[in-house]
Amino acid sequence: MFTATSAVAVTGLVVVDTGPYFTTFGQIVILLLIQFGGLGIMTMATLVAMILGKRITLRARLVLQEALGQITLQGVVRTIRLLVVFSVVMEVLGALLFAIRFVPLFGWRQGLFVSVFHSVSSFNNAGFDLFGNNFASLASFRGDLLVNLVTAGLFVVGGLGFVVIIDLYHHRTYRNLGVQTRFVLALTLLLILLGMFAFLALESGNVLRPLPWFEKLMVSFFTSVTSRTAGFATIDIGTLHPATQFVISFLMFIGASPGGTGGGVKTTTFALLILAVLATVKGREDVVLFEKRFPWYTILKSLAIVMIGLLVVTASTTLLTIFEGGEFLANLFEAVSAFGTVGLSTGITPELTAGGRLIIIFTMYIGRLGPLTLALALGQRYQYAPIRFPEERIMVG
Repeated sequence: MFTATSAVAVTGLVVVDTGPYFTTFGQIVILLLIQFGGLGIMTMATLVAMILGKRITLRARLVLQEALGQITLQGVVRTIRLLVVFSVVMEVLGALLFAIRFVPLFGWRQGLFVSVFHSVSSFNNAGFDLFGNNFASLASFRGDLLVNLVTAGLFVVGGLGFVVIIDLYHHRTYRNLGVQTRFVLALTLLLILLGMFAFLALESGNVLRPLPWFEKLMVSFFTSVTSRTAGFATIDIGTLHPATQFVISFLMFIGASPGGTGGGVKTTTFALLILAVLATVKGREDVVLFEKRFPWYTILKSLAIVMIGLLVVTASTTLLTIFEGGEFLANLFEAVSAFGTVGLSTGITPELTAGGRLIIIFTMYIGRLGPLTLALALGQRYQYAPIRFPEERIMVG
């Protein structure tokens, strides 16, 4: 149940190593669960309905609109078609590139299967691997430029959001891109660079010390990118400095972008709150970016998502500390990793009791469905009040 939940939630936390423990049949089941979970249940249901020639109802289109992160209903079904085609193309391309390295190592049959498995797992930000060490899954490829760049490229593209990818396809120049696309691209680059330089600074005297300069840069870059819900690792997370683990927890909580295969509270959600804080400090009534004003309803929606995320992580960490004991930071890291559907771990996952595993199962489930479900619920229930009550001010801060 733990493995199935982790696969559908595209998390990657495991209680047993996927490669040595499961048979080929079990690995194929995990692969299919990752694919269904990455694309989304509504996307897969819509795809089946389209294949069977059934009509897509208005309610289904509304759900798809929220799941894909689209602003309007226009072109939702067409987006699904493009989404599926784009996913298949990226996964096939990733498998072919992986095959350059894995086929010589494992032979044609096993090498192709390993290439397909890791391509699907990478693009869907799942973090499952077949190498037998899920706490440093790609440690043996730490300095391999091809494996690192292909893996990182797949989960960055998967985590950008399909609406952003479609916008990039239709508008080749930066000026013509939509506000969401420019916002997501800027935030993604900023978070990757911040995470990379933070890792370099904090770990230069620790895990990075014995490595050559090229591997130091590669490990720092890869760890920064994978912290945004991918779950692969080229170093043992448990050996990192506590400050580094806390920074990674922060990146995991933010996660990927709306409409992508990653989890977390989403980049735009967190960034809108930062912009709202800056607007308040500067005494401005509106939150403005790229000469566009964002409605306060969207700001409040973002606040609700972040606050519920914090409550879920707090509750999960508290329960893990009660039932499992151990170090608080390790429990916090595990809870954030589960909520953000990341899959990184300090190594305590296999040691969890039945109660601890159930806590992580529920946290992974909420992390995968919670923010989207919350956004949908808020979107459906929001109504303009026919009566506005008198305004009253109270002291805050």
